[in-house]
Amino acid sequence: MLLSPEIALSERFKAKVLYDQEFQDHLVLVAIDELHVVSEWGQHWRNSYSRLALLRDRIGKSVPWLGCSATLDPITLAEVRDLCGFDPSVRIQRTSIDRSDIKFELRQFQNPVNSYRDLEFLIKPVEEAVEQVIKERRENMARDAFKDDGIVAARAALTSTRHQRKEAGSDSRACCKRIPKTVVYVDSIKQIRKMVKVLQAFLIRAGCSKTSAINAVQAYHSELAEYDKRRISTEFEKPDTENVLDSSVHRIIVATDAMGMGIDNPDIRLVIQWGVPPSMGALLQRAGRTARGKGVSGKFIWLVPAWCFGDRIENLPPRSVKKRMTERERRSVLPRGIWELINHSTCIRRGILEFFGEDCTSYICPVEADLCCSRCAGEKVRVRTSRAGRPVKLVQSQKHITDAVKLALVEWREAKAAAVLSPRIFTAALAEMILPDKAVGIISRAAATINSINSLAHAVSEEWGDLASYGKEVLDVTQDACLRAALEKQKLSEKREHSKSGRGRSTAGQRKAAGSPHARRGATAATKRTGRAPEVGKA
Repeated sequence: MLLSPEIALSERFKAKVLYDQEFQDHLVLVAIDELHVVSEWGQHWRNSYSRLALLRDRIGKSVPWLGCSATLDPITLAEVRDLCGFDPSVRIQRTSIDRSDIKFELRQFQNPVNSYRDLEFLIKPVEEAVEQVIKERRENMARDAFKDDGIVAARAALTSTRHQRKEAGSDSRACCKRIPKTVVYVDSIKQIRKMVKVLQAFLIRAGCSKTSAINAVQAYHSELAEYDKRRISTEFEKPDTENVLDSSVHRIIVATDAMGMGIDNPDIRLVIQWGVPPSMGALLQRAGRTARGKGVSGKFIWLVPAWCFGDRIENLPPRSVKKRMTERERRSVLPRGIWELINHSTCIRRGILEFFGEDCTSYICPVEADLCCSRCAGEKVRVRTSRAGRPVKLVQSQKHITDAVKLALVEWREAKAAAVLSPRIFTAALAEMILPDKAVGIISRAAATINSINSLAHAVSEEWGDLASYGKEVLDVTQDACLRAALEKQKLSEKREHSKSGRGRSTAGQRKAAGSPHARRGATAATKRTGRAPEVGKA
């Protein structure tokens, strides 16, 4: 009988099942699989996991209990033993959790996190496939032209197609298949949705059709309908074969831990951890999703934020943890074992095994250095350094400049996206990929003080990944918009001043006329006739 803890602890299950003597007579074992979630979930969002010990009072004492997990470090083991009511002397049987079929690789983010440019390497095989498809088409066209009209026609065909737009067309699905089956783990559903759109846009920009790009990259999280989860899982489980039509159309799944337990795809080749995981257990569980098939090897890539590298404050008091922390303070409150794994220079595989309590005194790496981890292979983590020189001071621009620059930047990015992408696939979302809304807002607000590439980079370096490609154009657009806004403001001011001065001269003339002897006599006569003083202008 397979149960969730919520059902097992419910009053209805207790009355209808647990208190049934026939059921009690047939009950031979209580097994808790994935035992680590009793601690990780039970103390946060699924409290029933932490109350499983209550079942012991409802089940006969002679029924044995069994707990299984691949990710129980000594501290978590002690916690779940208490939460599940295991006896302190319970027998603990250990086996090694080493996965020699997985290579562990640690990388630092090299681009702004919100740009997702650090995942562009996933699209490289597709770009190469699209270029190969276009090359073959051009050669076929030239070959046909040569058969019909000779060498001159063949050269003309090659020349006419040299600068054609990159589009794989009907070959898009085959090009996307070049991506090995990949799962990217992200802990924010909002971030998952944005990442999926960006990766799909990367594929479209590489030359794939919109349909193939959408099929190739899918989101998987707890807010999806059960039908959609089953559909994605079933399709993703299709084994890759020589026949493109028989292989899975899904190549990259961006997921939370909802795609974890119960998912047993045998041919996932790559798992990526995006950012800091909630625990070392979650890190290893996610890494274990790759290379589950016989004879299949895989890779686990951990993309780490720059602030995680460096020293920390030992034993930071809980009361000193505040909403806004320095990078050093943030490193000090990383989950147990995470800081050590990132900052120590030892083998990543060995560091993981030691954290989970394995004796590594006489540890020998089970595979060649190149297949063990990035450190054993001699691969250095590229650490981004801060910009030299004095920081540029950014000042809030006036509203007329902010509005003008924002409008100009939005128009520029739409025109640029339309030029880069095929008109058939152009959308506002793809335009935002070239210059994100957040970068537009920052640039427009600070436009008055952005007068060089350096000041532009200082303003948006953490929010815009295409600075190197489009920085000069954006700087020109920004400065032109500032100048136009300033000139418009000046013209408007002059027009207002001119209008005021005109009204002033008219009023002075009226006053002068009213002050003349004839005007005074006329005014006196009018007063006598009407009994009231006339208006100055009429006088």
